[in-house]
Amino acid sequence: MPEVESITHHAGTVPWFEESRRERPLWTLIAVGYGKCVYWIEEEKTVLERGDLLLLPAGTIFYGKSIPSLSHEKYVVTFQAGPAEGAPLPLLKADRTVHLRTGK
Repeated sequence: MPEVESITHHAGTVPWFEESRRERPLWTLIAVGYGKCVYWIEEEKTVLERGDLLLLPAGTIFYGKSIPSLSHEKYVVTFQAGPAEGAPLPLLKADRTVHLRTGK
């Protein structure tokens, strides 16, 4: 069963950035409410916008930052997934980055 480590909310026009190194044992789920922000995942650029969900497995190297001319709102949940064999959600068995566009 996943165990939530933290839930954070970022909103507004305040410059923001975050970075994760390979040693981090936590999964990260990002949900964008409005605006846009950018992430580099394993050195590949991904722009997140309103309605996007991004799931990053534990051990994924990433860097994220706000776009200077745009405000955004997002929620970030970090969690431990537990053993892949007993994962309650099929996405947690994949061990790969998943970017979904809900269009909402």
